[in-house]
Amino acid sequence: MRLDRLRVYTWGVVGVVGVSLACAVFQIAFVRPFLWPAGTGAAIAGDPSAAVPLVARPPNVVADPERQATVLRVAAESPAATASVRPGDVVLSQERTGFGTAHLSPGPTPAAHQRLSVWRDMYRQGVQGDIAWRIQPVGRGERTVQVRRVGVWSSTNRTVWARRHVGTVLQVVVYAACAVVLLVLRNNAATAGLLAVALSLCAVAGGGPLLGAEHAIPFGAGFLLTILAWLAVPLAFTVVALAILHFPARSPLLVRHPALHLVPLLTAAPMLVPGLGTALYLSGVDAAHDVVLWDAAHPAVYDVSFTAALFVTVAAFLERMYRYSLVDDSNKRRRITVAVFAVVPAAAAYLVKDGVPVIAGLAGVALPEYPAMVLVILQGLVLMAPVGLVYAVRGMARDETSSGEPVSSLPTQKGPLFDVAGLRHATATPGRTSPRESAAFAPVWECPRCGRCEESGREPCPADGSPMRAVPSVPSLVDNTYRIEQLIGRGGMGAVYRARDMRHDRLVALKVVGRELLGDTEARRRFLVEAQIVARLQHPSIVSVFDHGTFPEGGGYLVMELVPGEDLRRVLQREGHLEPRRAIQILVNVCAAVEAAHREGILHRDLKPENILLAGEEQVPKVLDFGLAKVMSDRADAAAGRPATAVTAAGTIVGTPPYMAPEQFRGAAPNARTDVFSLGVIAYEMLTGELPFGRGSVAQVVLAQAHGVRPMPGKVTAALDRAVRTALEAEPDQRPASPRAFAHLLSAAEGM
Repeated sequence: MRLDRLRVYTWGVVGVVGVSLACAVFQIAFVRPFLWPAGTGAAIAGDPSAAVPLVARPPNVVADPERQATVLRVAAESPAATASVRPGDVVLSQERTGFGTAHLSPGPTPAAHQRLSVWRDMYRQGVQGDIAWRIQPVGRGERTVQVRRVGVWSSTNRTVWARRHVGTVLQVVVYAACAVVLLVLRNNAATAGLLAVALSLCAVAGGGPLLGAEHAIPFGAGFLLTILAWLAVPLAFTVVALAILHFPARSPLLVRHPALHLVPLLTAAPMLVPGLGTALYLSGVDAAHDVVLWDAAHPAVYDVSFTAALFVTVAAFLERMYRYSLVDDSNKRRRITVAVFAVVPAAAAYLVKDGVPVIAGLAGVALPEYPAMVLVILQGLVLMAPVGLVYAVRGMARDETSSGEPVSSLPTQKGPLFDVAGLRHATATPGRTSPRESAAFAPVWECPRCGRCEESGREPCPADGSPMRAVPSVPSLVDNTYRIEQLIGRGGMGAVYRARDMRHDRLVALKVVGRELLGDTEARRRFLVEAQIVARLQHPSIVSVFDHGTFPEGGGYLVMELVPGEDLRRVLQREGHLEPRRAIQILVNVCAAVEAAHREGILHRDLKPENILLAGEEQVPKVLDFGLAKVMSDRADAAAGRPATAVTAAGTIVGTPPYMAPEQFRGAAPNARTDVFSLGVIAYEMLTGELPFGRGSVAQVVLAQAHGVRPMPGKVTAALDRAVRTALEAEPDQRPASPRAFAHLLSAAEGM
């Protein structure tokens, strides 16, 4: 990979994930193995290394000021037990050669700043290396003992250690590994980048602070790890919430209200700012002392911020689940379902396993330990989240291309033959067969990451360095005229490329239809018949098609104008709904385009927001995807001297369920009023942001239609409500007779 071509965003993601991985590895290799019952084997009151889970918080220096560093428990056959240290003994001081002495009991009633200073001295001594304790045994005089701090591999209490720490180690490993997988597979996608950062921060937050072990790292790297470890929890909350709101695309709420991006950060700020101060204080910046002292004396602020950040994350989940109900694409719904059913139980398990103990501990409430089986179940649920997210993100359709054009701006997969609204030719001539002599034919080579296309795949992609892969069925130069440059989108019916028309020196969109669909003579004949039929359509709101043809070995191509813009679906996802006047202006133009098709005897039968492109800054609508078009007359076949042929067989149910008319579900012959019904559904959605019959399965939509149209929510006038509901009548005869008539009703209702 050529590093000089990586984007700034990608560098940022790589940097955060890289530092997080270093922190996680250090936690697993040099901190966790020395925690109780490993290490000295003695758990001392106030010692953060004896707490589970580890929390990046300074001690409460106000509560119980007379509390001493009392030995709470001693693991059997541990170094502390060998040195005759017993529960109830008081540790007066701890010394580690080269790291100074920490006076754990500085006086009868130590001041808050003294206790904070002792805590920092203790932190700096880390969790490794031999130490000397000056202790006050129960009923005896002071004495000094030398105690080793051993790793779990040298401890006889491995079973107890495993019960306390293996779950956390697995959590850190799995979250970090999944972050790397997302980074490697999709480091150019904004959503995947956010999720990779979120998972890596969750790995660091799950591991907890490094307890001074990081100070042994030279060249200032230890300082960087200290900062990250103490900021991981608030940053994780912030990035997780934002990642959810951007999965699998940006939430319309964020588009309409950009200030909402700040909400996760603001709720985590009471954890973030003091955490930064504590990290600086532990790194030797004494100027941060007052910030840390205030934070240590006000643990309730952290509790409130932690709880608020948790609720913001839950709210983001709920918003994501609402958007899930609006997704039509079955493949995307399946992957989002996996993500939801992985993340929601994981979040609940995290709340029970870690969130409740953290809040209870900070509040001074002692909770009993969970039974081993409960911990295993909770830990298993927590590990579901990263695995589910990797699966979901890995399967998402590419939402970014190097050209910066939205994939949905051109049709990619819906029509059985080709996915455009119309075809303008001076004459309806049959499509050519592209000359493909074996000596001249060369397949196009695609970059699997960015979609860039080249004539040769011997070199890595010039854009991102990924290995190029050949597409044997697609030539790099189609018909010796169209040179393919960039993959725009790919679907079940083929792919759409940006190509250059060598004859006219212009960019075009070239749709390649899979040869499995046009592999026999009859399929090719149908392709040419449909091209001739749609060639009659001429309207400003119909995408132009310049050329078409087939390949000798199967497959075909269609050359269309390359229209910059975005489809209506993307606009509705971003804005929720449209103002009535704007919505009607778009609908009137769409109705005019469909009316023009009807005059030529062609039904669309799959009208929906995805098939309406809003082109340019003025957002001029253009209807796309007449791939499901049905000829209402046999004029085209008669003109071509062939028997009348319906492109789509009678009785076949085709379309997208939420936008289909009742007669389509019955398999009845459609007519102009069938498209009017679909236009009514689109109008309802544009004005309200909702669908009149929901987005469920065919059975659910049919059942909803049987119950009638739901009232239109929002600020919609009664006249406009009547106009839209008229188009949604179950009986075709009760609907407007044509798209033009429906457009008149809409305009009259709004006084336009």
